Amino acid sequence: MRLIRLLPIAACASLASLAIWALNHATAPAGTSTPMLSGYVAAAAADQPPYLPGARACLAEAVYFETQGTSLKAGQAVAHVVLNRREHDEFPQSVCAVVGDGCQFSYQCDGKPERMADPEERDRAFRAAETVLEGQVTDPTDGALYFRAEDAAAVDWFETLDRTVEIGGNIFYR
Repeated sequence: MRLIRLLPIAACASLASLAIWALNHATAPAGTSTPMLSGYVAAAAADQPPYLPGARACLAEAVYFETQGTSLKAGQAVAHVVLNRREHDEFPQSVCAVVGDGCQFSYQCDGKPERMADPEERDRAFRAAETVLEGQVTDPTDGALYFRAEDAAAVDWFETLDRTVEIGGNIFYR
């Protein structure tokens, strides 16, 4: 008997977003009309550089929903929080597991479908994810593991953390 592993809905949404993004950005090899995707393998492997498309898609999803309507720098800051968590012992050890870790990111539990419908915001989210995963941007959050919207009421435990910076309407903490 063959066992089938089902992916969580967030992972499926991430993979679907990746497929849409890849098709929109794929180029056809010379002399053909069929787009070809980059040499990345779609199967899961170690979550280490170079990151697989799954990690990029998960990171872009978090950036898209947590920083919509802000700047590329704000997206990069949120992306760094995800990577900072990935490196910390108290959090899961892969990008997708960090993004899907319970209700750590508010959009995961707001009851709304995760559709990355705005093409400009989606492109900005993928740019932020890619630049951070490829090490092109230093961490503007100074090692933050948490953030909250500037206009959201702070819960008491935020007061026990060190505030590092405000970027794009979010306050970052470690």
